[in-house]
Order: sequence, then structure tokens, then C-alpha cells
Amino acid sequence: MSRRITAAIVGIVIGTMLLAGIGTIVASRVAGKAREISALEDRANTIADLVPNLDRTLRPNNPTLVEAQEKLVKVLGLSGVTQLRISAKGALVGTRPSWIPARDFDLEALRTGDTLSGSRGNRLWAASARTNPNGSATVAVLTATREPIIAPALRWLAFSAAVALVIAIGVSVLLGRRLGRPIRDAVDVTGRIAGGDLTARLPEPDPAGRPSDELGALAHSINGMAVQLERSRALEHQFLMSVSHDLRTPLTSIRGYAEAIADGLGDPTTSAAVIVAESQRLERLVADLLDLAKLDAHQFGFRIAETHLAPVIAAAVASISPDADGAGLAVRVANDVDPLLLVDADRLAQVVGNLTSNSLKFARTAVWIRTRPMGSPDGAPGVAIDVADDGPGIEPADVPHVFERLYQAASRVVAKESGSGLGLAIVKELVEGMGGTVAVASVPGSGTTFTVWFPTIG
Repeated sequence: MSRRITAAIVGIVIGTMLLAGIGTIVASRVAGKAREISALEDRANTIADLVPNLDRTLRPNNPTLVEAQEKLVKVLGLSGVTQLRISAKGALVGTRPSWIPARDFDLEALRTGDTLSGSRGNRLWAASARTNPNGSATVAVLTATREPIIAPALRWLAFSAAVALVIAIGVSVLLGRRLGRPIRDAVDVTGRIAGGDLTARLPEPDPAGRPSDELGALAHSINGMAVQLERSRALEHQFLMSVSHDLRTPLTSIRGYAEAIADGLGDPTTSAAVIVAESQRLERLVADLLDLAKLDAHQFGFRIAETHLAPVIAAAVASISPDADGAGLAVRVANDVDPLLLVDADRLAQVVGNLTSNSLKFARTAVWIRTRPMGSPDGAPGVAIDVADDGPGIEPADVPHVFERLYQAASRVVAKESGSGLGLAIVKELVEGMGGTVAVASVPGSGTTFTVWFPTIG
């Protein structure tokens, strides 16, 4: 990663400097050339006004003046000024600089007062003419050579590029190490997690706050994954212990009473009743496990149909009544409404039965089942099914987790009857699979209320 970052930064620096340097050189070259030609034209116009005409026919009786004029022109020639003359017939008298193209040196344009200019390579020129009384014209041609700027500019560009590259390499190395270290730490920690060390964690600058950048978010996500995996492993271990206990206890009872019958000891009728009860307990546990496995594999089928709620609740209460009577508890039903639902009647009865059975484990005197109209947050009509008990309640820290499979409360209240610990998880899966919602409200010491909501038809 560090090498890729270094290569990327160095490449960007080189590309940027080349584009900026070449662009600057070209732009300055073009702009400077235009300014120099403009200045040369101004000088040509000025010199055209100052340089005297050397046509002796205009001053035949003043040889001294002519000689002085010739000396002045020679001096100007040393400064790159050439004087030419265009005769009255339009012929050029004198020799223009050979490198000035003939096509650009328009004599007629000069006679009409135009200023000509141009360039060839590093050499610039400008020409201006003044018309004489006899119809001829005196032409002043100025030439100049531009100083080479590309070579010096390239030297400075190369020097600047070298300095920038050194800085870029240093910055990229530091940046690569800064960015690469968290990635290497993440690779190391994820490898440890994959190897079974679920206590491995990445350091976070602010574990309690929101990640400040993408690397912080990555560390936070990996740590969250490790926490969930560690919790899942703990729950899995707890589940195996719980299921092992729930399987061993009835099997021990069945074996003990079966051996008693075989040895002719005890009351066969009583022993058979115990064996039947423990067998039913095992059957419920296995059924819960199978239901959960089907839900996880998305193989759980629903027979959705229009169903009245009251008969479903009555059937669920009838199936749970023997357990309630055996525990000395009452199950009270208040059907305020009997709406029509689009659900699987058997699964809805299972939901109500599971909730009621769970409440019976903790109730002191009774369990209440009540139906009442309740709309959804968006205004859709619906019905709520409340299953409440007068038990010890649930601690606030445990309320968000009651529907999680295998969850055990931190301050677990000993239930009157052991179970698989899967009933509430199955309830949540069944309710949501039929388009409803389930929630729980509890006050420690004042009981617990589970509320199932379904939309109604019509």
C-alpha cells in the first residue's frame, strides 16, 4: 500500500508540474512575443520619424548634411535599425534583412502608412515608413533577438521538480505508513478473530463516539463484529448447556420411571403419567428447535387466509389451560374486538400460546389476554393482542434483548418451569413473517406486557 501511495503521489506531482511548467512557459512565451512585437512596432514608428532621408536628390546643395545623416544611419544600424527606401515607382532601394520573408514585407502597405511586423524563430522585426515630397518613402526596419527562455525555464523546472519530488516522496512515505498501519493492524486482528480469538480488538481514537474517518469506521466495524461474534459464541455455549439440561432432565425422569416399572416398583399409573408428561416436554423442545431451523432456512410455510381473531385466541387458551390449572394460575381473556385478519390461524395460535406459556412461568396469580383496536403509525387500521402477567417484570437493560434467541437476562428470575429459551424468538419470527409486529413493555416488580399487532381487513 505504501508503494502504491508513493507511486500515485509522485506521479501526480510529476504530471502536475509538467502541465503547469509547460503551460506557463508556452503562455508566457506567446504573451511575451506579442508584447515585444508591439514595443518593436512603436519603436519603428518613432525611428521612422527621426531617421532622415538619404536621398541626395532632395538635398543636392548640402553635402555636409548628407554626410551627417549617413553617419547617423550607421550609428542606428549598430542598434539593429536598417534604413530602406521605396522609390516613387514602388521599387525597393536597399537590402532588407535576408531572414525577413518577402511575402511579409508588403511595400504598398508600407507606403500607405501601415506598420508591418513579424517573427522568425527567436528574431523579431518591425517596419514603418514615411512618405517624402517626391513620392518616395523612407522605411525604418527594426530587428531584435529574443533571449532564450525555454532552456533556463526548463532548468528551473527541473530543479523545482527535484525539490517537489523529494518532498512528495517524504510525504507519501509518511502518509503510507500512517494509512498502512491501521490496515495492517486490521489484517492482524481479523486473522486472530478468524483463528478463534474473539477478544482481539482494534484501537479506536474515540470508542464511545462516532468514527472520525474511514479508518476509524473500519476499526469500529471490526470491533463491533468481534463483539457480536463473541456474544454469539457465548449464547451458543449457553444454548448448548441449556438444551443439554432440558434434554437430560426429562430423559432422566423417563428412564427412572421406566426402570421402576420394569422392576415392579411404584405405581405404574403414576409412572406412566410422568413419562407421558416428560415426553410431551421433550416433544415441545424438539418442535421449537425444528421451527427455528425452518425459519432460519426460510423453509417455514404459512397458510395465509382470512381469519377471525377470537376463535384463534380461544383455541390457544384451551391448549394452555391444563398447564395454567396445574400451576394454580388463571388465564383471563377480554376480547374487546373480533376483527378479520389475513394470517395463518395455526401460527397465530402458536404465537398466542407461546406468549401465554412464557407469561405463566413468571406470573404470580394470573395471565391476561386482551384484544383492542390500534392503528399503525401511518394510520392503517389494526388490532393489538396484549398478553400480560403480574410477575416480577424485566430489567430495563434486558428489555431490548428478550426476543433474541438464547438470550439470558443479567439478573435472571428463576422460572417456574424450564424451557428451551426459544419461544419468544420464534414468536418474533412468526409475527413478522405474517406482516405484524411484536413489542414488550415491563416495569420491574409490576409485571410484563407483550403486544402483538396485525393489520385488519376492511
